[in-house]
Amino acid sequence: MKKVLFLAYLFPPILNSGTYRSIKFTKYLPKYNWKPTVVTVKDPPDRPLEYNLLNLISPDTNIVRMPLFSKILADNIAKIFPKDHRKKISDALEWRIRSLFFFPDQHASWLHSAFHRSCLLLKENHYDLIFATGYPWTSFWIAYKLYKKFKIPYVLDYRDPWTGSPLWSGISQKNLKEFIKRKFSPLLERKLVLNAKAIIVTTSTFADVIKRQFNHHNVFVITNGFDPDLYDNISKSKLNLQPIKIVYTGIWKKGYGPESLYQALSILKQKYPDIASKVKFICAGFPPGPAKNHNIAEMVEEIGPISYDKAIKLISSADILFMPVASGRFAYECIPGKFFDYIGAKKPVILVAPRDSLLWKMLSDKDFVFKFLPKQVNELAAFIKKISENRKMLARAPEEQFRNLFNVSILTKKLAKIFDDCIKNHAQK
Repeated sequence: MKKVLFLAYLFPPILNSGTYRSIKFTKYLPKYNWKPTVVTVKDPPDRPLEYNLLNLISPDTNIVRMPLFSKILADNIAKIFPKDHRKKISDALEWRIRSLFFFPDQHASWLHSAFHRSCLLLKENHYDLIFATGYPWTSFWIAYKLYKKFKIPYVLDYRDPWTGSPLWSGISQKNLKEFIKRKFSPLLERKLVLNAKAIIVTTSTFADVIKRQFNHHNVFVITNGFDPDLYDNISKSKLNLQPIKIVYTGIWKKGYGPESLYQALSILKQKYPDIASKVKFICAGFPPGPAKNHNIAEMVEEIGPISYDKAIKLISSADILFMPVASGRFAYECIPGKFFDYIGAKKPVILVAPRDSLLWKMLSDKDFVFKFLPKQVNELAAFIKKISENRKMLARAPEEQFRNLFNVSILTKKLAKIFDDCIKNHAQK
């Protein structure tokens, strides 16, 4: 079995959408003759943690956790003080030292410790390939440094665009740190990309950005996906005649969330007071309160943040799922992570998105998707009333051929093939 050194700052128990991509790849790579060793961060001070995510990691995955260099340095300095004061002093020093490491991103303090531990791994074992997933871009830099030292080919996985994104133009230069990032990040990215054997991106839009920006010939699209095992292990819910159960899982921030659905429910309540007995909206991921503010508390159950496994069960229990797309550039460049779990659940979807968004275009001819523009609140309200009176409208699901496009086991097979080609091409040079 071939071996890949898998550099992923975002890995369980860190709660982040990027975490799930790495979990799924590392789970299925051995199925295609690739054994990963994951190098990730230990005790991250800057990320929310969910320890239930550790249960999703394949038991035979080798994981090496390295602390930030700022933590190592702070602990060493604190040792010169009495024992009773060391932790307090270390904590006070750590964030101050960490703030000095800001290039190429806020996780740059991890570069030193992760690089040196990776060097030991490469000296002790034979690895065929290095794989780095970003953001953070620090992992890309580590892969490049390891390549220069050991001549082992590396592959970069872009979960998000870096300097080629239109979002990059919004970065100001009001202080020295921002000026340095703005000045030198494009130069660093170019060096890292041009030395990579292959570039993986999550959407065709990203692929176009990378090809146009760097003229790299080995750019491949591997979207995020759903883990079929998670849905196969969930017992199918029995058909409930009433009420219709609409589910949303995710955050709520300006320009992104169930605002339009809340407005539609408010309209329905005013026109049809008995609608509350026919429709129930359950949402998870943000603190309860907005339903009360919209005066629709009897129609909405806000259960707050929940674990990933509970979110999967909630999604699977729905009659129909609500899928908003964030406003701004995100709509045209990205696919929300929840989309893939929605597809995995084999449920119909309410999509609220701009007409020229990436997701709208992808789903334009799919009959399991009911599409609405962000301002079509009245039309959305009319649709909800209609399905409350005719449940048969919801007897739709993604066809298996389309669903398999996002099956992470199949996607990982594609990734493994890219790995195989990279080491083959590297050996021939």
